[in-house]
Amino acid sequence: MHPAKLRSTLNQLTLLATSAAIWLLASCAAPTQGPVTAEPQVSQPNGDTHTYDGTVGNRTSIFTLTWQSDGNVQGHYQDLADGAGITYQLKGNNTRNGELVLTEYTAGRQSAILTLKKSLANGRITWSGKMHNTDGRVLKVSFSRRPQKSEEINECCYLQHRGAADRLVTEIFHV
Repeated sequence: MHPAKLRSTLNQLTLLATSAAIWLLASCAAPTQGPVTAEPQVSQPNGDTHTYDGTVGNRTSIFTLTWQSDGNVQGHYQDLADGAGITYQLKGNNTRNGELVLTEYTAGRQSAILTLKKSLANGRITWSGKMHNTDGRVLKVSFSRRPQKSEEINECCYLQHRGAADRLVTEIFHV
């Protein structure tokens, strides 16, 4: 094949492979969403309720928190270690970005103060800190937000399509 024709064919294949890769990566994003990324963007919810998996001391717990735009937070957590699970009410404030102070109530009475700091790893928000019980005990607390369905779908879709795009480029260019 003549070098000029070979170069023209190679340029067309490059354009085709690039277009296919872009189409594959963008095909799973909803029309109202921004670009799909490997690590989903996570923002602090306002007026939204989210569920978190975690521990209080060495006991497994599920937290449900509702975040208000004014910084107030309320919800509850359930201690799963007992089988039936005891539910504790929580009220507090996202005092500064990345810091959360919650008051725990048991049967309507204050039973602990939780002081927590936020971290973000692999697209998951985790709150960690200490629980200072009114009886003097101090326990470690940590809970991570469960991915929302749209975050799970977008990350899964991105990874599937990214793999297909990589295979396509590899097949065309033998790299």
